[in-house]
Amino acid sequence: MQGKNQGRGCEFIPGKARCCSATIPAMTKAKERKRLDSMEQNPAEHERRSDAKTFKLPLTALKIFEHAGRVHGQQSRAIQIAVELLIRESKRLPDAALSGIKNSPLTSKTYRLPPRTVEIIQAMVIQYGTQGDVLAACAYLLAQPDPALKLLQMTPHKSG
Repeated sequence: MQGKNQGRGCEFIPGKARCCSATIPAMTKAKERKRLDSMEQNPAEHERRSDAKTFKLPLTALKIFEHAGRVHGQQSRAIQIAVELLIRESKRLPDAALSGIKNSPLTSKTYRLPPRTVEIIQAMVIQYGTQGDVLAACAYLLAQPDPALKLLQMTPHKSG
């Protein structure tokens, strides 16, 4: 059998493709699967990067996370940032501030979060009561205007 590239040193050999002096072995699916399996790491060999965790959270918080996900690239990244901000708050956020978020209907959503973020959410349950309330507090923080923008909008003080 002759190929269309016959003049360039290409020829057909059963079981191998030879083109322009490069030999490419034809590999069966079983051999390819075995080769790929040998490259995969055993889960015990590497540390986990993220955990899939399902949370019951207020619908308003879910919508805030969806919007923040567009800003931060991913919803899980937005939650991670909000959790880090929340642990740096010196006091628990007041219930009056969270009431608008917490009073919306509950929904379930699964997020893939880093283990540290999941651990912090679990630890904050002591302060806030439920994981949904912790996520409501995170959503509240994400919904607040950026303090850096306030500094940019302020007019400089002119001395007379």
